Amino acid sequence: MWLRGKFQRLNIMSHAPNTNYFELYGLVPRFEIDLVELEHSWRTLQSEFHPDRFSAENSPAQMEALKQSSLINEGYRVLRQEASRGRHLLALLGVNPDASGQPPLEFLMGQMAWHESVEQAISSASLSQLEALLGELNQTMNSLTTTLVRLLDQQKYYSQAAVRLQEFGFYLRLQETIENALEVLDYS
Repeated sequence: MWLRGKFQRLNIMSHAPNTNYFELYGLVPRFEIDLVELEHSWRTLQSEFHPDRFSAENSPAQMEALKQSSLINEGYRVLRQEASRGRHLLALLGVNPDASGQPPLEFLMGQMAWHESVEQAISSASLSQLEALLGELNQTMNSLTTTLVRLLDQQKYYSQAAVRLQEFGFYLRLQETIENALEVLDYS
């Protein structure tokens, strides 16, 4: 019976269509969060609900512990990254982050230029050029993060934030491309 009470607070959340990971972690629903506090909460929840703690219990209790541990890990994964945290926040606010339409043409043209620069650096096997592009990209993403804090947490301009989050996704994919190319060239 005590197990039922132990799982009850998480169990309610795991069956909701829009699980509120901020609530699960005891955080105010905001784009800007304290990542140290998030990690501390994750460690606390994992120590309390880790499946190994229930190895002596019956099979349903073990399955429930596994389910709750998965919920805790998924929430941590979503909240620790800016793009997924922003999308989750918008979804909780009833804003579909995918319904913002196409990013502005100017942004798409800029993406083409970024990709051309990256392809040129890769084809010439230029580590220094790729590192410079990654540094510039990181500055752009930091600036966009600041913009998202303003749009989501301060001004509450959710439709504009949805467009910016879509742009953030483009930058993340570009960052991954550059990092992969650097890794390949570094091992060559």
